[in-house]
Amino acid sequence: MSDAPSKKAKKSSRRLLDSMPYSTALQRRRVEETQKLREEVEQLEAILKTRQTHRVLTEVSHSVGAGQPHANQSSAWTRVTTEYKKRRYAEDVNAELRAIQAHLMTLNTEIRRVVQRVDVVSCS
Repeated sequence: MSDAPSKKAKKSSRRLLDSMPYSTALQRRRVEETQKLREEVEQLEAILKTRQTHRVLTEVSHSVGAGQPHANQSSAWTRVTTEYKKRRYAEDVNAELRAIQAHLMTLNTEIRRVVQRVDVVSCS
């Protein structure tokens, strides 16, 4: 009977010892795999960015025309950048206007509460 508990103790200690290297190795493999996937994502994003840039430049050159001089291409590029700047400015203004509107809505709510309190007090 005294042998049975000692065998169980040995088995549990063996499990603890055996599981540690496995989990460490597994964790290392997962970390390495995660790192490889991150590197692959960075590479693919770089490829995507270059292709998108190339596509935009190709579209601009097609819209200007292939037989026209380089000056027209640069003027098309300036038009594109100007439109982009206008759009960004409009988006910024819209964001500011939305913030102002939200502030006015909260003020309106507060004024209503005050007026309702005054009405309740005056009616009493």
